[in-house]
Amino acid sequence: MGYTFLLLMCLMFLTESSANAQVAVYMRYDYEDEATLNIDSAAFKRVVYDIDIDKNVYPIVDYYLDGKLKGRGYASMVNPFIYAGQKVEYYKNGKKRMMGHYTNGELTGPVYRYYQNGNLYAIQEYYPSKIEDKKLKAIDPIIIALKDSAGADMIKDGMGHYVEYDVYDPLVITAEGDILNGKWEGEVKGFLPREGLKYAEVYKNGVLVSGLSADSLGNEYKYSENKTGPIFKDGMEAFYKYVLRNLRYPASAQEKEIGGKVFIKFQVDTDGNASNFINTNYVNAVLAQEAIRVIKAAGTWMPGRVKGKPVNMFLNIPFNFAVN
Repeated sequence: MGYTFLLLMCLMFLTESSANAQVAVYMRYDYEDEATLNIDSAAFKRVVYDIDIDKNVYPIVDYYLDGKLKGRGYASMVNPFIYAGQKVEYYKNGKKRMMGHYTNGELTGPVYRYYQNGNLYAIQEYYPSKIEDKKLKAIDPIIIALKDSAGADMIKDGMGHYVEYDVYDPLVITAEGDILNGKWEGEVKGFLPREGLKYAEVYKNGVLVSGLSADSLGNEYKYSENKTGPIFKDGMEAFYKYVLRNLRYPASAQEKEIGGKVFIKFQVDTDGNASNFINTNYVNAVLAQEAIRVIKAAGTWMPGRVKGKPVNMFLNIPFNFAVN
């Protein structure tokens, strides 16, 4: 049984149980919300509680595998996890690592980050993504303050020199450069350990002018956007027109007047192939199968990119089946 389906069945049971019901799931990565059946490959354990009817959210508590508290927060959706409301994360030593507020799965408002010794590391102001050129574009946070581990100011009132460390390895610098009015200015250099990419960028008034990254094999990638999601080979507008022409309402679902919005999550690999299809809200299996059929028949995609490098990346697309 696929783990996503197993998690979904557990959560369906949870919502039908008592108000104190809970489900424990194991998550594969510290920095991604991916569940796993193999505890040996798990990074932490997540406990999902029954929905809070008043707030319409699921309380979530995370634990390190040794049982220590890792974090707590809320999610408006659990498959995939869409965070909503305050979220607090902790280091293994019990000190607070991050505190912020989520809206529709995105950090919004002031976010506070801390060193392992408990001292304040940074204050950042986050803004929701916006639609630009028919694409959802993330907005870089404003850097309000930055301190060294002893508490001395490195950035004050949005001015100074910024050094960003990897949250899981405080010895690794992931970004370094000057900050003007809370935004990058001039040359920024850094390293993404999980992607294995060194990069150098030029900013003006907080806007990325140019970027060049290189992987461990020496391959170089030029870019003008830090991260781009997968898109259909002919553009997303062409994909939605294709869906309108080819999506068929299954007769068995029509007869029973089963409808609704089906979300299909799938991976686009570096070659542009779609795979690993997941029905994330499980309205109806037959409707999901039809949506997956249409995606498979659509052909190739353009892969997502991080710092210009093609990477495997998931995409979540809604398909609406209206009974009328």
